[in-house]
Amino acid sequence: MFGTVTTLPSTLAFLVFAGEFLGGIGLIVGLFSRIAAMVISVTMLGAIVTVHFRFGLFLKWFGNQKGHGIEYRLLAIALALVVVIKGRGSIRGRPYCMRACLSRRTARRQQQTMIMAAKRAQSQVLKVLK
Repeated sequence: MFGTVTTLPSTLAFLVFAGEFLGGIGLIVGLFSRIAAMVISVTMLGAIVTVHFRFGLFLKWFGNQKGHGIEYRLLAIALALVVVIKGRGSIRGRPYCMRACLSRRTARRQQQTMIMAAKRAQSQVLKVLK
């Protein structure tokens, strides 16, 4: 099936398919983000070299080209390289509701810690006074 549509050997075509699929899931979930982004950028580079370079830079917007250019692939490579270099990001980059929930948990833990410390200090003062 793979060898009839593309000129890639079926093993390589399956590896490209698996890399794109698992890389996308890895980026969505946040597991092995740098590796997943590297796999996607290598796959896009392979697509540029083997298929899309001969059609030029731009996508087929108006139907006057035979195929799509490399515009989208360059964008995907640039975005993947940001993830490779910077990583998946920190909690600060997550949505506000996530930060608010985590800050409430942190505040609750700090409050519980302060209450426990106050109770310990109170019991030590009572021991000294007796």
